[in-house]
Amino acid sequence: MGYNIEYATLCHKGKVRARNQDNFWCMGAFLGSENNGLREPITGYIQTNYSPAFAVFDGMGGEQQGEVAAFIAANCFNASYNSSPKTDPKRFLLETCMNMNRAICEYAAGMRLRSTGTTAAILMFGENVIHICNIGDSRIYRYHGKRLVQISHDHSMAGVTNRKPPLTQNLGVPETEFLIEPYMAEVACKAGDEYLQ
Repeated sequence: MGYNIEYATLCHKGKVRARNQDNFWCMGAFLGSENNGLREPITGYIQTNYSPAFAVFDGMGGEQQGEVAAFIAANCFNASYNSSPKTDPKRFLLETCMNMNRAICEYAAGMRLRSTGTTAAILMFGENVIHICNIGDSRIYRYHGKRLVQISHDHSMAGVTNRKPPLTQNLGVPETEFLIEPYMAEVACKAGDEYLQ
């Protein structure tokens, strides 16, 4: 079964930080480790029956070199997407998350960083379903039937009300501390639906 997807990607450093700490993967496009975001959106149209994917990586501003962690994740996702079979999307996404995590940890160890990390929110389009994968608090929303609904899961500490809650999961955690557990789900692919990452 084929399907048509229109997409747009935009990335901006915002008003607080001097450098952009976010990155993305949009059908092979992503930013370098030092960037100020995009001046113009990347837009496109896909008419295909393979597995298009879109990802957002939000470098953690409270950690060291969050922009590098986000870049490493995007670069690693690119390598996995271009070299790994995607016949089992759930396995592909899990293995890719583990690979991204290891690559960030190896960089941090080599640079003797106390900690660095990024969140991830990934959409992969299958034949009849859309595969969702996220780690951290970067969200994925689905606009369906005039309703915008979060379909990702926040990995953040409950009960914190006066500030942004700390993350319970992110990319950049050494496997000796704990094994990351990305959230995964599937939603039916329906014509006219829109997704926001």
